[in-house]
Amino acid sequence: MTRRQSCYRVLFGGAEPSRFFPLYNGVMGLLVLLCIGGSFWRGRGMGELTLAIFGLFALDYALRLWSCVERDASASPGRLRWRYALSPLGLLDLLSFLPGFISLLLPLNLHFLRLVRILVLFKVLLRMRTLDIFLRVLRKEALTLLLMIATVLVLILMAGIGILSLEQEAQPEMFASLPDAMWWALVTMTTVGYGDMYPVTLGGRVLAGAIMLLGVGTVALPAGLLAAAFSEELAHEREARRNRAARALQQGQLPWRVRRSLLVLSRHLHVPPEELLASLTAPAATREPDAEPETAQQPGTPWAYCPHCGESLPPHDHG
Repeated sequence: MTRRQSCYRVLFGGAEPSRFFPLYNGVMGLLVLLCIGGSFWRGRGMGELTLAIFGLFALDYALRLWSCVERDASASPGRLRWRYALSPLGLLDLLSFLPGFISLLLPLNLHFLRLVRILVLFKVLLRMRTLDIFLRVLRKEALTLLLMIATVLVLILMAGIGILSLEQEAQPEMFASLPDAMWWALVTMTTVGYGDMYPVTLGGRVLAGAIMLLGVGTVALPAGLLAAAFSEELAHEREARRNRAARALQQGQLPWRVRRSLLVLSRHLHVPPEELLASLTAPAATREPDAEPETAQQPGTPWAYCPHCGESLPPHDHG
């Protein structure tokens, strides 16, 4: 394995992440928190520490730009580097250190620098596996969510027209136009209730009560939809991991530490490695801890699998 491939496995993970991949992400997360803390606390040495963190972010960006070509061996390195540099993650990696270095040469607004440093937090969040699952859920349910948003906008428009016709005569200064009435409808439907605008007529109050009740269901419906879709996507992800693990064991592609641990455990339990992995990766509801496997090998009988490589051994002739 080349140095660039090792660097790619540490920085990006890929199909076979390095064992240092979680540690590296943890260190980068700590640096991000230190960088954000330096924006609000001006103590002795914080300027030098922040500058050193910017330097580490710049080194991280350079290493990612150098090793990202390992993502696809068939594509040209220049094209892969441009794809990474122009991707959201690449641009965020660039923003994590570039404004800090520019501020050393040019005077920049302090609040702008604080905003950029807080945005650097997405440098860690966007590389979390859970966020990737959540983004997949949003893409799958995008059409349904757009339909719900369109429905809410129509309801807000109808509520604004209704409250304007009921309250404009009684409160011409407060409900002066349709945008003012729609603002009230939005605040009421989301159950925020600022209190800056409220109906005084009987018809307006009846309409306001109906909008409040309708708003509770309107806001809760997308949340329930996303929760159900997220749970389903997590189940699919677990099933995909089980399939990848079983396929990797059959093809001998598991990391050697994992493979050796499974083989040692299978030798002690007298269970073939494939069946052991299937039992370990099976859903909890289908497991039978107290049941003895039908194909379990009894002690003293010839071993059917090699305890070192996991390959099937030729059958023994007992005659």
